[in-house]
Amino acid sequence: MPLFDPTEFFLNTAHFASAGRGLFTLNRLPGMFQNSSTVPEPVSRAFVTLMRGHAARTASLPARQLSTWGPASFNGPTRKHAYMQTFADIDVEFLVMGRTASHARELYYGLSYWQEAIAGPIDRARFARPANPGVPRSDTDAFGAAYYDDYVSDATVSIYGPSMRPDGDPLEIIRVDLFDVYPISIGQVQTSWDNADTPIALPVTFTFFYAQTRLPA
Repeated sequence: MPLFDPTEFFLNTAHFASAGRGLFTLNRLPGMFQNSSTVPEPVSRAFVTLMRGHAARTASLPARQLSTWGPASFNGPTRKHAYMQTFADIDVEFLVMGRTASHARELYYGLSYWQEAIAGPIDRARFARPANPGVPRSDTDAFGAAYYDDYVSDATVSIYGPSMRPDGDPLEIIRVDLFDVYPISIGQVQTSWDNADTPIALPVTFTFFYAQTRLPA
């Protein structure tokens, strides 16, 4: 199968409909990864890619909803009162094919490592393969969840149109900043020999605490 350069693919309007293109960018490292000496090199490279902005085959802006309540009324329609703003999780399909064969596995490994660091085996050395080919049992104390503030990050989802700015950069239509982001689901990577020109994409679902919409300058 051909290797795709995500940057070239992102800028090539022939591959994108007028509905737009997406870019997902981490704005800061999660606290648990800020000490680079404890992070494996493939994970560091994956985070560098995400912090520079990674092309997304599909990216969704968060759905917003106001939670309301309405006191019982016996002489007319109920009036709804808003008391909270809530957001739905977002789905992103990362393009994982590049000029280097390691690009796909680094991104997948980096996101997987992020999840393992959130709620995986506490003692990595004890359960590292191939020293111990077994896996920790779920009824032991090998698994433990990290502190929330240590594993969340901030990110930006940008949607671009098919046209270019006068300076030659892609035209950004809308931008949403996400606060306290982390991946809750990493989907299957679909491959096929039947469609040689279809890029490999990695579907990831992110949850977050709050979203703020900004209009690009």
